[in-house]
Amino acid sequence: MNHTFAQSTALLCGLLLHTAFADEISSLDPLSYDYVYFDAASGSQDGSLGDNSDVTELAVGGFYPLSERWILTGDYRARFVHLEGTTAENYILLPGVGAYFPLGERLDLVMDAKVGGIRYVLSDDDTDDNLDSSTDWMLGGGVYLRYALTDQLQLGGTVKLNRSDRVDEDIFQLKIDYRFNKLFGLGGFYTYTDYGHNSENAGGLSARVYY
Repeated sequence: MNHTFAQSTALLCGLLLHTAFADEISSLDPLSYDYVYFDAASGSQDGSLGDNSDVTELAVGGFYPLSERWILTGDYRARFVHLEGTTAENYILLPGVGAYFPLGERLDLVMDAKVGGIRYVLSDDDTDDNLDSSTDWMLGGGVYLRYALTDQLQLGGTVKLNRSDRVDEDIFQLKIDYRFNKLFGLGGFYTYTDYGHNSENAGGLSARVYY
């Protein structure tokens, strides 16, 4: 009797939580621009994804709506390339402004332009001595396409072009995100980056915090 009551209570609580989260999500814009994200990726240079793990990248960024059309954008990335006996580090900060255009009820297009900088450091793995370093301006631009399959599940495609004296980046990314509630979401992504002299394949996980 007590066991049956406990099961019924747990089932009722689960249904109430599911209903509450469903109502919470359905009242939100599935393509909102009021969040920050945290990405962690691992990949390989000049090889297929999974060949090796000589590249590690961490990123944090987000969007902030200014009006019905304009938004602030920005991201900070730390990229580590593990070479033979050395490690190349790129630290990139790119704040910017963008505009978004609704293409349908569940489809948005975003374009932005960014101005920031890149810090490059090449260090010796054995001695930790800096072998080379520089700081340069960087200009960037991006096009983002977002589609909401449901109120919680989103697909995205991104093309970014970043230019500096140190490195040029052509970044192509495919992403899927799932929003659990009004505050939090998780996702995964695949990124291909062309640097001109070499390329990179990477995959990773992403977390979103909505405000």
